Amino acid sequence: MERFDFSFGFLEFLDILDILGETKNETIYIFIDAINETSCKDVWKNGLAKIIAEINKHKHIKLVLSIRTGYEKLVLEEKTIERIQNKEILQIKHSGFQDDFISELTQQFSYKHAENNNQQDKEDWS
Repeated sequence: MERFDFSFGFLEFLDILDILGETKNETIYIFIDAINETSCKDVWKNGLAKIIAEINKHKHIKLVLSIRTGYEKLVLEEKTIERIQNKEILQIKHSGFQDDFISELTQQFSYKHAENNNQQDKEDWS
């Protein structure tokens, strides 16, 4: 948290998020993408269970992780893998662009191009 110049630690940050969720009567999601791409995978293997345990103490916070298939044993403790297999932790598999890569990629680029053009039009009229 020091890296972001916050005057509180991770546990206090979770408390703040939980209070925010309670106040708004909503769930606050923490997303951590591509944890398998971390250069030091042991950080996750050794610390993720602690993070999950702390988040589970908070009613209004949920954790969402993305991990490329095949890397689970490199970044997750065996107990966490067992909890996923026992459906104590929800797992959703996303196949990405597997089926029609070129079509999906073209569609994404077309959307981004249109989005960028719309933003440029807005800036031109400002």
